[in-house]
Amino acid sequence: GDSAVIEHIDGEMQIYHSRTDALVMTNDPPFDQQKEILAQYEPWGGDIELPDNLPGTVSSPDRFVRLEYYLMYTPEPGNYAE
Repeated sequence: GDSAVIEHIDGEMQIYHSRTDALVMTNDPPFDQQKEILAQYEPWGGDIELPDNLPGTVSSPDRFVRLEYYLMYTPEPGNYAE
């Protein structure tokens, strides 16, 4: 599929378009800052190891990291029932 994240930041429209990197969005902070937070984790080039340090609060940045993690590591279902 094709994805885009569109935000209005300081009166300017920001568009992030990607088939692979614009799959998750939460409400705060802005998308570019979410990606910076994600880059701190080992699967995305950082030093924080997962799943042992997978964030678990209801904050937007934690939800963003968790969903990116689940998208990366959840296996594709083999059929409709799965």
